[in-house]
Amino acid sequence: MRQPLLEPYMLGGLQLRNRVVMAPLTRARADNPGHVPTDLMRQYYEQRATAGLIISEGVWVSESIYGKSTALLRREWLRLLPVSTA
Repeated sequence: MRQPLLEPYMLGGLQLRNRVVMAPLTRARADNPGHVPTDLMRQYYEQRATAGLIISEGVWVSESIYGKSTALLRREWLRLLPVSTA
């Protein structure tokens, strides 16, 4: 039987292995100074990377909300990128 959910799909210019999408979550595990992503967060995404498209968790964009976006925060999220594109 044909299962469209598991068939490859082109999303704009992005070729997906299937149509499975993990919605963004705010897990708030970055409880360190600067609230940068941690190895635990990397492990979380690694465990799910083969399932399909993952939209990573939200980050705080305003200091009045929680913290502030810094070069360190950006660098640490980019460190997770290889997991996201696996």
